[in-house]
Amino acid sequence: MPLDLSISPLTPDMHNVYRDFFLNRAKAACLCIHFHWNDRLEAKFHRSGKGGDEHIDEFVKTGVIRGYFAYINGEPVGWCNANDKRKYDELRCGVLSDGRTELWDDADIDIKVKSAVCFLVLPEARGQGVATALLNRVITDAAAEGYACVEGYPLIAGGDDYANHHGPLRMFENAGFTEYKRFKHDCIMRKYL
Repeated sequence: MPLDLSISPLTPDMHNVYRDFFLNRAKAACLCIHFHWNDRLEAKFHRSGKGGDEHIDEFVKTGVIRGYFAYINGEPVGWCNANDKRKYDELRCGVLSDGRTELWDDADIDIKVKSAVCFLVLPEARGQGVATALLNRVITDAAAEGYACVEGYPLIAGGDDYANHHGPLRMFENAGFTEYKRFKHDCIMRKYL
């Protein structure tokens, strides 16, 4: 890990940092909003005639999107979208993934689960432990916030950088996560705190 690597939580006043990172630095049109999508947001976007990038400030300012930025030499080079599992409509109802309700257990209602759903590291910062540092911060903060466990959703067989946007399986294994549930192409990895 680079000595000048630091991790900071996303705060409501960082909407410009978030926007710049996704639209200019990472060139990631997804804006990391997939897991927050629901029928209400869909209707709002269609009524407004605006694209997702025009709503991102609201998502950050209101805390819909939470997570962490990784910085090297003061410049954002990585992102992890992490929040309470109940805050992700996609994990609760499978709105966009044709009903992937298997990502949610009824048992999840009774415990606090922190989900790390997405990692994005700029190409020039890859291979330097950025995603691992982000995941470690999620784990540390989740423990301090009274969560029972942290979950990740990696592909089983891996893939290219885009396919691994949930984080590589090996990273979760190295951080002490174990397989909680296995599906055809991916799995739920959990680390109990």
